[in-house]
Amino acid sequence: MGERRRLRRVPAKECFVECCADSFWNFLKKPSPDTFPMVDISEGGCQIAATSGMALGLSVRLQLIVPKEPKPVEVLGKVAWTKRSSAKNRDETYFAIGIKFVRFPAKERDRFQTLLLTKRFEKATGMPSTRVIQPPGAAKTS
Repeated sequence: MGERRRLRRVPAKECFVECCADSFWNFLKKPSPDTFPMVDISEGGCQIAATSGMALGLSVRLQLIVPKEPKPVEVLGKVAWTKRSSAKNRDETYFAIGIKFVRFPAKERDRFQTLLLTKRFEKATGMPSTRVIQPPGAAKTS
């Protein structure tokens, strides 16, 4: 089975995600988020590593923490997939979790795209910035 992604994933070296379930009651409880290392990121979502799985379809409130950025990028997402894996050279099991970005606050979307599509991401993480991979036959935009 070939790669289905139209958006290239970029390794997210030294980036983290603060994540908590998105709930109507959050404004009352103010839950403390869990922090997970980010494995990779694209315009459409990210992959995180966790010690336990998450329910498919779970709505989550995220803060994407990128080195050298003054504040995290906020986004709402949904758990798209969970895969149990084994850590290399360890007996530990971890979960790779894919989160699809569902909604950014207006200013955050612009800030996220600027960060991801420019050299700012490369400078912050030491990893190359991403570009949209056009589907075959699509007109190129620059």
